[in-house]
Amino acid sequence: MLNLCVFSQGILKEQLHVQSGECRYSSHMHSGERPYSCDVCNKAFSKKSYLIVHQRTHTGEQPYNCEVCNKAYSQKSNLKSHQHTHSCERPYTCKVCNNTFFNRSYQIQHERMHSGKQPYNCEICNNAFRHWIMKTNVLL
Repeated sequence: MLNLCVFSQGILKEQLHVQSGECRYSSHMHSGERPYSCDVCNKAFSKKSYLIVHQRTHTGEQPYNCEVCNKAYSQKSNLKSHQHTHSCERPYTCKVCNNTFFNRSYQIQHERMHSGKQPYNCEICNNAFRHWIMKTNVLL
């Protein structure tokens, strides 16, 4: 018998890091509820860890430091991505042209160039873009 999460549409509970027989993504994670609010700007989050990362935008806290150049980051994932620049390691490869990247998001954005995929739409003119940063027009 499979141990499935009723909220996660058939995903095995083991894949969701279940503790004490209950899916940690149940209730508010699946209902859209956001019980964790920022005291500064009132932005709400579904997980406390998301709130903690967000709060660093207000405090400027950057607890993750590069051991090579001492550059600091607010998120561990940003530090890990930065560390590839020192090692010249480029572990992500384009499936189409074999171009290599040190950052997975750069690989994904590059591959959209080959596929023509443009998943981001401007809310003003409805133009489509392959990168989220271009999803809204700048009014001058």
